[in-house]
Amino acid sequence: MGRSLNCRPLAGSLALAVSLAAVAAQPANPPARRGAEPMAMPRGVARALGDARIVIDGVVDEWPAASPLLLLDTRQVSGTAMRAYLGPSDLSAQAFLVWDAEDLYVAVKVKDDWHRPLGAKVYGVSEIPPADSVLLTFDPERDTRALGHDLGRTDDREFWLADVEGAGKGQVVLWNRFGGTATWVEGGALAVARDDQLKVTTYEARIPWKAILKGGRKPEVGMVFDFQIVVSDFDEVTDVMAQTRIGWTFGTGPRIDPGLLGSVMLLGDVDGPVIDLPEFPSPPSPSEDAVPGPRYWIELHDALRATRPVVFRADAGDPRAAIGAERRRRLETLDGHLAAFPRVDFLEFQQRIHRRMSRECAGIIATGLPYYWDHVLAEVRRRVEVAVPEHGVRVFRLPQSGWLVLSKQAKFAIDPAGYDVDKAFYEVLDFVLLTDPLDMTKRNDQLLIRMLLTGKAFASHVRFHLPGIDASKVELVQPGGRFDRNGLRIAVLGVQNEQGVSASVGYHVQWPDGLTIVHSGLSASVEQLPPDGRKVDLLILSAEHDAPAVAGQRIAAELTVLDDVFLCPRRPGGHPRVSLEGAFELQSWLLPCASVLLAPGESWTVSR
Repeated sequence: MGRSLNCRPLAGSLALAVSLAAVAAQPANPPARRGAEPMAMPRGVARALGDARIVIDGVVDEWPAASPLLLLDTRQVSGTAMRAYLGPSDLSAQAFLVWDAEDLYVAVKVKDDWHRPLGAKVYGVSEIPPADSVLLTFDPERDTRALGHDLGRTDDREFWLADVEGAGKGQVVLWNRFGGTATWVEGGALAVARDDQLKVTTYEARIPWKAILKGGRKPEVGMVFDFQIVVSDFDEVTDVMAQTRIGWTFGTGPRIDPGLLGSVMLLGDVDGPVIDLPEFPSPPSPSEDAVPGPRYWIELHDALRATRPVVFRADAGDPRAAIGAERRRRLETLDGHLAAFPRVDFLEFQQRIHRRMSRECAGIIATGLPYYWDHVLAEVRRRVEVAVPEHGVRVFRLPQSGWLVLSKQAKFAIDPAGYDVDKAFYEVLDFVLLTDPLDMTKRNDQLLIRMLLTGKAFASHVRFHLPGIDASKVELVQPGGRFDRNGLRIAVLGVQNEQGVSASVGYHVQWPDGLTIVHSGLSASVEQLPPDGRKVDLLILSAEHDAPAVAGQRIAAELTVLDDVFLCPRRPGGHPRVSLEGAFELQSWLLPCASVLLAPGESWTVSR
């Protein structure tokens, strides 16, 4: 018999509330846990319900004594920067599982100093809703190994529990990560209750086994499934991202491995909580890597570097053939990986970056496509030191999204996004231009915060939440207006009228010698260009523009480079990503204007 690794017995259902209430007595500012010993891999049990009956009402008095899954240790916390986390009284939790032949019952007691429900007006299940919540992940086959396109995740089921303002009782949400969608769980039930005096939120749910297990599989005593529970805490009323998260397996190492789940065993109708755990069977041994490892991505990048970007012109025939068979094959391989990366994974990665959840980010970039982005970013950073041309401007396509623009007069970025962009380029940059500030995949909040706090500028035409920053202090640029930065003349391309401002703007940037670069944003047109600046040397044209071919032909730059290609899926519903094939078609539509596709990390030099 083995001891429980993260499963401490409680005397009964009353302890479900009392144990978390006692957390308030712990220090508000816990000591840093740097270098602390990692926690053991957690294991837990779900006891059979027996003759007891549970009513889903947010009150757990009728629950039988159960052994908790503990989320009480500061090593399990992600997101502690800028005083986002003030100790266990700010965020900690315990979860309890019981089962019968038809359903699994889940109770989660969360200690949280301020509870944020989901506003009724933003109630929806297609995205990542901004509300305190509990995410339950089940891996019945115990074969999940990594974030991203790990086929071991195809049988996984993820359930989202949250309090909807004014609803009382609610429904359990089933996430489909690979499709980026969500549905209600048929036969499921949820109730959320808040005790403001104890500062405890109770989540109580019933989840049918048929929603957890596939192929008609039935639960039985001794069955083991891998499991994760993550509690997200939203402590800012205007923030759409969680500032802090705590997870069952988050304490098992210096970085948080997103493919690492704990294990739960179904027990029979036992009398009282379980102190000693039975032996757990080992998960199946993988036959191959869940996702391609580092060597694969390094070799893919090296193979792409061995080919060169090719300008497609009117006399070049088909853009697919113009770039050469070897380059096209490499780009198709990369585009396939990008298309397969689950959309919700990508969006959550951005949220972890923005809220400086460093250990989660370190775990995410250890494997798969995020490793590739990080590898390419490191190479761009090394090249930047010697990349500034004596004459003209050099433009880098950043690995994940955005552009780095280097010249003797100024060094700036347009829509810089991705992990560690702030560390890589903060010292380099004079300023930042944002075309679509409300799109979290087109910015890096940590970079913007550092710039604001040290007197550097970034241009945004709308305000948005930045942790620790008074939004009123962010200086806005006006669509249709102009400003100067480091000797450059910059015009903001967009519309401002009685109906409001453009969701996205473009920029017209002119150097003292007349060299001009334009970024189209999602809607900029030739009519918005300054009358004295219609000659454009380089157009960075969004492939997601309202009318990209029309805008490109009418602006008629000397060279057009396509933006918003080589991206992961990031928009819901009827807004698919622009594929490599779609980029080739756009190049054909742009004729007679010359265009070029830059892969992540590639650059182009522009001169008069």
